[in-house]
Amino acid sequence: MQKHEIEITKTARYFTLGELNENTKTVWFVLHGYAQTAEDFLESLKPLQQENTFIIAPEGLSRFYWRDFSNNPVASWMTKTDREVDIDDNMKYLSKLYKSLFSKVNLSNIKVNYLGFSQGAATLSRWLFQENLKVNNVFFYAGNIATDLNYASSKQYINANLYFIYGDNDFFIKQKDADALLVFFKKNKLKLNIFTFEGKHVITETALNYIIKQ
Repeated sequence: MQKHEIEITKTARYFTLGELNENTKTVWFVLHGYAQTAEDFLESLKPLQQENTFIIAPEGLSRFYWRDFSNNPVASWMTKTDREVDIDDNMKYLSKLYKSLFSKVNLSNIKVNYLGFSQGAATLSRWLFQENLKVNNVFFYAGNIATDLNYASSKQYINANLYFIYGDNDFFIKQKDADALLVFFKKNKLKLNIFTFEGKHVITETALNYIIKQ
């Protein structure tokens, strides 16, 4: 048996809140976690929609039923099968979306923030490293980043304010994970701000209030 691959065109969907116009002051790119939808994820982030704010929530390219067929389909960014191919597809997808939205927009006076939750944090970390994007604040929320990259060489990371946020009762992220990430960024000569809240592997009002203030 031989394995083969063919590159195709696929239609991806994304959801937005707010308007992108001459009055826009802040833009958010937010990436959902495993077994979520961009629509539901964006709903949980509604407090980020302040005045003159535009939020974009892309959805992972892999869609599937979670637990049983009676539930609505959810999405994922990648699995261990053909992982590198999925990563490459995600990078192309996110970059094309960014360019399609901002090709005719002057970002010089707009703050551009990024948030990756759970599995979305790893995807976000790779995307920001690979592309030359405008980056002000980056929030890795309850998700591990890709640690096979030299972040110290990335202009996006050097110029950004970096944050790691997680709950003190998170099943997937423990104190040791946060400590290891802090050491990793220090080795990369970058400062990482850590915020812990009381809660599990979820988006909370406490965390969002912290994010909004940054």
